[in-house]
Amino acid sequence: QNFFSTLKPIEKLICSLIKFECQYEMLELYEKLDDEALFIFANSNLVDSIVGYRLMEQYGEKNILKDWVNAYRETDKRISSYLNELDKVAKLLNENNIPLIALKNSGIAKTIYPYPGLVPMGDLDTLVKRSDFINAHNILTENGYKITTPNKYHIADVNIGYRKGGSEYTTRLKNGQELWFELQWRSVEGRFLRPEQEPNGDVLIDRSIPIEGSAIRILSPEDNLLQVE
Repeated sequence: QNFFSTLKPIEKLICSLIKFECQYEMLELYEKLDDEALFIFANSNLVDSIVGYRLMEQYGEKNILKDWVNAYRETDKRISSYLNELDKVAKLLNENNIPLIALKNSGIAKTIYPYPGLVPMGDLDTLVKRSDFINAHNILTENGYKITTPNKYHIADVNIGYRKGGSEYTTRLKNGQELWFELQWRSVEGRFLRPEQEPNGDVLIDRSIPIEGSAIRILSPEDNLLQVE
């Protein structure tokens, strides 16, 4: 008995839809479920925009709950604004000879998924070389970014970030949205790996891949796979 067979019907449907491998019997299952209950479940698991897109694709906007359409469109608009800001920051840093890597969902949204609304992330994760970290911090703060921390027990200080691996910033986008921006020189949170296992961020950046039409870069496919995992 595999794991999938132990799931409830609503869980099976959500898993199938977010994997983009939804089979005919799964669509039959959707038509038997309560749409509002399904939306609440997807929303609570932060995948409502992905499921909404899949349902729009299968049934059309007029034939599904309006909440699905709104969830996808709102997420698509928000993530698009994030990616526009990412391009802006990458250009600013590139003008100062600082390569910027889009990590994790930031890189996935920028280079792999064709629709930003399919990557519902809460912030932007980026990587620079440690030797560029202080300069990158200065460029950010000179362009409207404020160094901060979501943890009230931590101190927002660039020197601590330089010592430990990174700092977090906030800014207000033109559309009024607040953006959290993480600038790191360590590609992996140190507590998850022994020091001798931690990849060297500078090496990862040196073999990273440029993105056509943008100053942003992403990790090589092999490095990206290991980093995301």
